[in-house]
Amino acid sequence: MIQVMIEWDGAWPEKDALQIEGRFMGKAFAGKIPTSPKIAKRNANGYLSMDVAMAIVADEPILVWGERPVWRMTTSLLLADWGRVAQVGAVDVDAMTGEVLALPADQIKRMQDRANELASRLALETTQAG
Repeated sequence: MIQVMIEWDGAWPEKDALQIEGRFMGKAFAGKIPTSPKIAKRNANGYLSMDVAMAIVADEPILVWGERPVWRMTTSLLLADWGRVAQVGAVDVDAMTGEVLALPADQIKRMQDRANELASRLALETTQAG
């Protein structure tokens, strides 16, 4: 299976879907994408905060064209005093419907474990008052 990743720098149509057309390895692909990257990121962040962790956020979406086009976003640990610390995983949003593709429980656990590990390394060590 081949997937084509598309970065879009143009303005998203306000009232219609974006028409995508291109060629890859001699094969043409085309279609309309109704879900904007802004909506995809908003939906991903809602899912992440409710089902994964409040401090894990979606990064910038990249359209991955395949049988089922998706907006793919890496996810990062976001800490108040540090900003975005590191990437901890990825999440996909269906580009046709805007629905987040739920992550398997083991992938959520790996993301949470990675975020906890990073956060514990950055936390200030406390000492007892003498």
